[in-house]
Amino acid sequence: MALGALASGCVYRINIQQGNYLDQAAVRSRHVDSRRVTVYFDGDKVARLDKPTAAEAAAQDASAAKIKNGRTY
Repeated sequence: MALGALASGCVYRINIQQGNYLDQAAVRSRHVDSRRVTVYFDGDKVARLDKPTAAEAAAQDASAAKIKNGRTY
C-alpha cells in the first residue's frame, strides 16, 4: 500500500503554455465581432435554429473588414 501511495505522486506533467497569442493591433480595436444564434429545444432535442441570413452575415463581415483595415472606428 505504501508503494502505491509513493508511485501515485510520480506523475509527469508537461509544461505547456495554453491560450492564444494576441498581437498589440488586435488588442487596440474596440470593435467586437459577434453573431447571434438562437437555439430552440423541444424536450431534449433541437427544434430549430435562428441565425443571421447570408446577406446580414456578409454585411457584418464587410463592416469588420473596414474596421480591421483601420478605415473606420
